[in-house]
Amino acid sequence: MGPEMRHVRHLASILGYGREVAFPRVTASQCEPRHIMINHVVARFIDGRLIKGTSMDVDPAKPSCHIRTPDGAIYTVELNELKALFFVKSLSGDSEHSEAMELDPQDRRQFGSSLVELTFVDGERMVGLTNRATPNKNYFFVLPVDARSNNIRVLVNRSALRSIATPLHFVTDV
Repeated sequence: MGPEMRHVRHLASILGYGREVAFPRVTASQCEPRHIMINHVVARFIDGRLIKGTSMDVDPAKPSCHIRTPDGAIYTVELNELKALFFVKSLSGDSEHSEAMELDPQDRRQFGSSLVELTFVDGERMVGLTNRATPNKNYFFVLPVDARSNNIRVLVNRSALRSIATPLHFVTDV
């Protein structure tokens, strides 16, 4: 066996093979990411501020992320100051588009997801899909029900919400 392979006896015994198993040797350069995902985002703050740009380091488990605006400025954004972080198709958006508030019955994204209605403290409503019936984390993702929306997904700050309702508790406007 060549130098590119190494033997792992312990793993083989755990797996019950009773023999050595060869694994390819991995170099540090092979572990580097080959494709970095750059997201177009719109940060809407609880106090009404807005920042548009790109980000590569959004993680709901971390307290902050960085946004590079089109003019090259870089901002550190604290997630607890956000109302929501919108991952968008285009930073310019479509001001003429009115977001749908009902799920298309043919939308396959609904399978394995839960429908929720979010009401933010500023009164804005959003209907979307989550992977939990009632999200229980401080920050959670929602997919908008409007498949034609400029929003791809939204990272919501739970503390910026007035309420979370499930379909059985939706209130219809009169």
